[in-house]
Amino acid sequence: MKKVAMVLLFSFAFFAVFGSLAKAAAQKTSTPPQNEKNKYVKKAEAKLMELQKKINAAENKVMKAEAKEKSALEPKIKDLKTMKADADKALDDLKKAGADKWKGMEAKVDESIDAAQKDYDGLISSSKVFAQEEKNEFQEDMDQLLKDYDKKISQLDASISKAKSEQKAKMETELKDLKAKRAETQKKLDKIKAASLETWKTLKADIEKTKQDMISEYDKLVNEIK
Repeated sequence: MKKVAMVLLFSFAFFAVFGSLAKAAAQKTSTPPQNEKNKYVKKAEAKLMELQKKINAAENKVMKAEAKEKSALEPKIKDLKTMKADADKALDDLKKAGADKWKGMEAKVDESIDAAQKDYDGLISSSKVFAQEEKNEFQEDMDQLLKDYDKKISQLDASISKAKSEQKAKMETELKDLKAKRAETQKKLDKIKAASLETWKTLKADIEKTKQDMISEYDKLVNEIK
């Protein structure tokens, strides 16, 4: 009788432990897919939120545009808002989907967001209302960058003047090259400022390269001084 009781007790304990382990394993395997879904949803929501901000800003600019431009752009804004709403719905449907279905709905959400973003980009690039602002913002950013680097170059100049004689000559030559890159960047920026809305973007890649060369020259010189 005691043996039977011991066997029953042992069996009960075994199945209790086994059940707990199985439950823990099930929870462990089911958590990652849910985490993956949450991560995807969060990322998609961030994209849609950023797009909504852009649409709101674009709509405000259209409202202030001249009558002819306004009447041409309002239908495009309406279409863009519809595409954004479609993307919102696709994401809402994915949120409601079960663990076995949501992965198959990612493509539709991504395509909807990409389509709305592409439509927004087309709107911005095709209208003078936005083209002028884009050009102005680029020019202002470049002006600020050059002002910042003027300060950095002045600080380098002061540091190099205190350097040891065997290092000073080399660094002064490199500083001269850096100043030349800065002057070249300014020259290309002046060309962009003088360019029309239709042509300024053709000069953008060139100035971006010169700007990066200037930044690289500066970083190189800073590392040598350290």
